[in-house]
Amino acid sequence: MKPSQIISRQAFSPWAVCVVSYLARGPRFRMEAKVVRDNALSIAGLLHKQVGGPRDEQLRRANCAYQLCTSRGIKPAELQSVLKLLEVNRTRLRQGELKAGLIAFSSLTKPEELPVDATPNDIAVWTIVSRVLLNLDETMTKS
Repeated sequence: MKPSQIISRQAFSPWAVCVVSYLARGPRFRMEAKVVRDNALSIAGLLHKQVGGPRDEQLRRANCAYQLCTSRGIKPAELQSVLKLLEVNRTRLRQGELKAGLIAFSSLTKPEELPVDATPNDIAVWTIVSRVLLNLDETMTKS
């Protein structure tokens, strides 16, 4: 490397030198595959910011609900269990085995506070999932 290519510390402000020195000593971490993919798509100008499809919505809701209950993200096996619980109970609601009105609604329900596009079956199935998550040992105990 030629001396003209080397940049001295005096060329930067003391704050920039401090920040770079601090970050250079930080721990390494691996980015998740989805972050790498989104980063590459974003740089190429191909990233769609809108999350699409009902499956993505279910994944986001399941992760959010799990995190609210347990203070941590959902693991893949746990996610599969939640998604299976959703599908099984959606089927039971469609077949009439369960009644959405009895599960999701009470005298305290305020219809104006419910999502406009949510069906009674959607509200009922997420009520079931919420009850299961709120009854997990991890939700109920400290450790």
